[in-house]
Amino acid sequence: MLKNTKRLLVICCSLLLLGGILAGCTNVEEQKAEQIREKESAAQTFYDNKQYAEAVALYDQIVAIDDQHADAYVKRALSYIAMGNIEKAQLDLKRAEPLMQTPTGAYYQASGLTYRANKQFDQALESFDKALAIGESSTLFAQRAWVNYDLHQIDAAQNDLISALALDAGNANIFWLKAQLAADSGDYQDAIDNANRALKLDKSLADAQAIKGYAMYKLASVDAGSSTNNIDTEYKKELDAALKTEKTATVYNYIGMVALEVGDYQTAYDNFTKAIELDNRNAKVQNSSAMALHKLGKNEEALVDANTAITLDPEVAEYYYNRAQILDALNLKSAATRDYNKAVELDKKYADMIPKE
Repeated sequence: MLKNTKRLLVICCSLLLLGGILAGCTNVEEQKAEQIREKESAAQTFYDNKQYAEAVALYDQIVAIDDQHADAYVKRALSYIAMGNIEKAQLDLKRAEPLMQTPTGAYYQASGLTYRANKQFDQALESFDKALAIGESSTLFAQRAWVNYDLHQIDAAQNDLISALALDAGNANIFWLKAQLAADSGDYQDAIDNANRALKLDKSLADAQAIKGYAMYKLASVDAGSSTNNIDTEYKKELDAALKTEKTATVYNYIGMVALEVGDYQTAYDNFTKAIELDNRNAKVQNSSAMALHKLGKNEEALVDANTAITLDPEVAEYYYNRAQILDALNLKSAATRDYNKAVELDKKYADMIPKE
């Protein structure tokens, strides 16, 4: 009887000890989970306020607590993308992928953004399609619109902007792209209006401000009734402000385009060179650089940049037309004729622009 009692006491003590250990473990895990929740909330706030370095620092702390936290890697990847650090973003997405049973919308969004940064537009479009299939948002529609723009699928881009606008009229990226589309089509007043809307929502959009400055210049150049000096001051202010906000390839490109059009070819080339240093896979900038070199009489160098532009984006008529002019200057008539014909094939408006023999 006494032996049985002792045995029961030992068993009871063991159970109590085990229960205490388990309770202690549960408390530790609950504390970790609470720490992670607090840091996730704070990191999201930093991200929303464009304080990306601070967001990254908190996600660093989260993965230090739990290195199997897939969402933290994905969110840190999005922060890295916003900072322009695509390589680190890709590493985080690789870490996250095996930890997820099913990829999330945020994962596909981050993948789409990295693909776009690497000029892999078809893969980017596929990623945004998958993200939107999981859950629609204004941000995702606007980001897919940019990819459709990159692919010259303008109708699809416009449709995405309509969807984005219906979900959130306060999304600055919608008006930024609308400004870009308007500038491309020559509707410079609409470009200015949409750039103003974008900048009202987000004054940090340097590219939108550069589009506005360029559009103001174009309006001034075709409006003979305007006071040129006053307008010159205004568009230059916009371009200077864009450059102070952020030195991007697009900003340098628009500054260079104005210089090119006013005949300051060396300044134009210098700005295009700065743009290429920031983004050497930007076909628009390579094409612009080619034309500046052509105007400077450096046609062999111009041909290199023109070839690069077409290699990067072989579906733009303007690039073939511009290369044809360079080839003409180099007395390579047969090659020039082929490019003129290709330009017309892609856009009939060039038929009336081919020089007569």
